[in-house]
Amino acid sequence: MNKIKLQSLIIASALVLLSSGISYGASEKNEIKFMDMKDHWANVPVKDGVAKGYVDGYEDGTFKPDKEVTRAEFIKLVSAALGQKVDPEQGSLWYLAYVRAMKEEGILSQHFYEDDMGYPMIRAEMAMVASKAVDKESDGTLEFAVKTGLLNGVGGGELDEMGVTTRAQAITVIERILAKRAGKALVADEASLDMLDIKSIGTNIERHWNIKPIALPVTGKWGNGVAIKLNKVVYLDYAKAHDQPYGYLFDVVRKYDDIDLTTYDVLAFEIEMSVDGTDSGVYAYRDLFKPNTAVQHLNVDFNASINPTGKVAGFDAGKQATYKGWVGYGVKKSIKQAQFADKGKSRPLEMRIGNDIIMIAE
Repeated sequence: MNKIKLQSLIIASALVLLSSGISYGASEKNEIKFMDMKDHWANVPVKDGVAKGYVDGYEDGTFKPDKEVTRAEFIKLVSAALGQKVDPEQGSLWYLAYVRAMKEEGILSQHFYEDDMGYPMIRAEMAMVASKAVDKESDGTLEFAVKTGLLNGVGGGELDEMGVTTRAQAITVIERILAKRAGKALVADEASLDMLDIKSIGTNIERHWNIKPIALPVTGKWGNGVAIKLNKVVYLDYAKAHDQPYGYLFDVVRKYDDIDLTTYDVLAFEIEMSVDGTDSGVYAYRDLFKPNTAVQHLNVDFNASINPTGKVAGFDAGKQATYKGWVGYGVKKSIKQAQFADKGKSRPLEMRIGNDIIMIAE
């Protein structure tokens, strides 16, 4: 490579590092209060990261917490935070030395990509690196990262696996990596744990009622040609509002003047109804889908935009149609607490789905 090309490559590499806001050594501006970090949720971990010297802000006094982090930048950040001795090679892509150091420590597999490192780091990939950084024997999955407290959801437990990683998220996760490696306990996010269960088995009821759910979905039949499929069973706490998976459902719950829903465990059931039109008559969907367990419960009604039959109160079994939506029921928390005091778990949950009685959890 001639001298002019080599100088150009070195300058280009330096510009990449400058634009990322990442410094190699301890920052001389550790005490700067970034103008865009005031009251930001990641203010503390960002300050800690800057103080440790593995990340820095920008010349204009900002940190740019919502700026996307590339794969190369994230690998470099983790390597620098772990204190790995890295000597970038002149004439080479600046990030290859960091990838190599991470592979040598066993955090990255030998097959980890070295191409497309300029693309944004997605959250599932960040979870993999974080998991391996604290336990090289882990499976490196998003599930492991959530259960060990390395990764939280982005709101209401939403995991956003394919979402891009921001600078604020990156530094927060790296600070958790350092804490975990130092032997400190991390607290897993409850809403994220709920979402893991809902995504994997269709329900989070075991975490809250301590009863073992069956595999969802399940289907029941009614009459001549009506099938009702249960896709999800989601435990909700009205007091938590949106700070839980599917918390948005409470925006469409019919308001009760004489009932305090914070005193109830609310179960939301996502169902699909398929009608082939071989029968006749108009029926309410609750006639065919409701708890069969002998326990006091409350009907929690969602409004017309989200109930299984839209704006109508029931469905016509004589017309071909499909309906999809949510049905809600509530159980007094005091009843569940009494059951826990007696047996350490809630009563089994049985549902009548059409003509079939199906055990949902026991």
